[in-house]
Amino acid sequence: RSGVSWLGGQGDEWDAQNDMLSATFGAALMMVSAAILPLRRATGEVASAHSRGTQSRFSDNRFLQIAVSVYLLFWIGLAIKPSDRSDWLLENLLIFVTAAVLIPCYRKFQLSNASYAFILVFLAFHTIGAHYTYANVPFGFWLKDWFHLSRNHYDRLIHFGFGFLLLYPTRELLARA
Repeated sequence: RSGVSWLGGQGDEWDAQNDMLSATFGAALMMVSAAILPLRRATGEVASAHSRGTQSRFSDNRFLQIAVSVYLLFWIGLAIKPSDRSDWLLENLLIFVTAAVLIPCYRKFQLSNASYAFILVFLAFHTIGAHYTYANVPFGFWLKDWFHLSRNHYDRLIHFGFGFLLLYPTRELLARA
């Protein structure tokens, strides 16, 4: 019991397996969505620009400038008085690593704006979880009350988002690598 609590299982010994199931379901839903929706066109445009050697600079990509600026303001707002500063710092390692990879790679290996949007939406959800700690996110309590769940399932929602929102950028990366 103490091991489950330490790992953040919220009393559920199958928590990790259920989280992976949520991520798998999200990824499967994105695979179907990517096959149906015209998002593939964006990947093709970036790939063809990459092959021509005509990548745009960050200063030329207005969408990405606005999206990153909005996310940074959101992140700064939620960095003020988080529920648990040490947990916040640990949870934000993912964000720091993501930025440390994406920023230097932008000039040589650009993703589509759709991929960057998916990544930023996932990071925004993750930022909310880091601010409150995943077990205490108010939206998760609302879901718990609304659906009569046994616990706050915000972490499941994020694992679903991990599969759903990050599969498309991963697919784009692998298609062009």
